Amino acid sequence: ERRQFVVPKFKEAKKSGERAIIKNDKLYINGQLQREFLSPCLPEGVNSGVSYDHLPIKFGSTISDGGSDFCGYSAEVQCLDDVRSVADLLLRDRSVACRTHFIYAYVLDQDGNFNSDGDYGIGSGLLKHMQKEKLVNQMFIVTRNCGPQFRHIGYKRIENSIKTCMEAYESDNYIR
Repeated sequence: ERRQFVVPKFKEAKKSGERAIIKNDKLYINGQLQREFLSPCLPEGVNSGVSYDHLPIKFGSTISDGGSDFCGYSAEVQCLDDVRSVADLLLRDRSVACRTHFIYAYVLDQDGNFNSDGDYGIGSGLLKHMQKEKLVNQMFIVTRNCGPQFRHIGYKRIENSIKTCMEAYESDNYIR
């Protein structure tokens, strides 16, 4: 929701040569406040009394390949509200929100879904891997940042994403 506004606006401003910065949880373009987006605003359908303490999020290592950095996260989720809450919690972190892509996949019971955030194939690849491994009530999140020396790395994007998410899933590295 917030990301759908902020990231395209930020990229659009940068491409057109405007001065776009993120400062104190706010997006500024040419010195004008555009929107506060990292404030503790909860996703639709989740009331303000919800605590995120029941949603421990694990993280894996950062993989760099072809000018891209992949960071993987894993969380146990029980319902769609948990999926929204995990995504919202991660997007509050400026280092996550400012990345080029925020991709996730989740499986609840036997039903799964994904969001590729414009990076074709990664979301569906994560979902297929989760189903192949028979992971249930799990969410995998990958953030990808394409640097200035970016080059196309094809299917390795999907491999790197799965690898960093599986590291997160198998680790004991909790964000909070």
